[in-house]
Order: sequence, then C-alpha cells, then structure tokens
Amino acid sequence: MTKLNQYLQSAFADKAGEIEAAIKKEGAQEYLKGFCTLVEQMRDAQKNYFKTRSKGWLVRAKELEKQVDDLVHQFKKNTTLQTQDHEI
Repeated sequence: MTKLNQYLQSAFADKAGEIEAAIKKEGAQEYLKGFCTLVEQMRDAQKNYFKTRSKGWLVRAKELEKQVDDLVHQFKKNTTLQTQDHEI
C-alpha cells in the first residue's frame, strides 16, 4: 500500500459512518445513481471529443461538466449547512 493510499484510508476512516448514513437516507441512493449516470455521460462525451475532436462533442462535454460542477457545489453547500445546523 502506498503512503498516499494509507493517508487517504486514515483520513476518511472516521467519515465512513457518516458516508454510510448519508447513503441510507431516503432518496440518497437515487440521487447518487443519477449523479453517477451524469458523470458517465460526461466521461463518454469527453472521450468522444478526444477521439474525434468534434465541436459537437466538445460542447456536449462542457454542458455535462457544468451540470456535474453545479451538483457538486449544491451538495457541498447543503452538506455545510446541515453540519452547521448540528453544531453545539
């Protein structure tokens, strides 16, 4: 195991319970499935662009990248708000 893997494993070990609880919440699995599908579509568009250098694929890849970025930003914002609500 590399030092990076060891660091990542130890850094996220204490978060495993939180991550599991979040996934079990109602709708979280559906949200995650939708997010994964969007990322797969984005990666396909990126791969097709680099294969063909087609402007159409570039535009599609950028659109999907923006959607992914927006969802990540929204998720981080909501997670931060929930964390602040539970602080003592």
